[in-house]
Amino acid sequence: MFVRAYLRASSSEQDAMRARGALDSFAAERGLRIAARYVENESGAKLHRPELFRLLGSGLVDYSQKMTVAARAMAEKKAVGQRS
Repeated sequence: MFVRAYLRASSSEQDAMRARGALDSFAAERGLRIAARYVENESGAKLHRPELFRLLGSGLVDYSQKMTVAARAMAEKKAVGQRS
């Protein structure tokens, strides 16, 4: 089965690709093949995540997965606002 992978780091000082090896191993152990990777260094506290929205807009993510991602993004934004 082919899957798509989303890797994100919170800042430009971090490297989103550092998780690639672990992700590749995870997929291989389960007989999955990564068809595409969406990689970005964007804060989870902001909704500006071009690669995430490119993945979600691809039509290859089902509605329940989109809602989970959207709910997490909104909860993260709310939590950050409460800490300010």
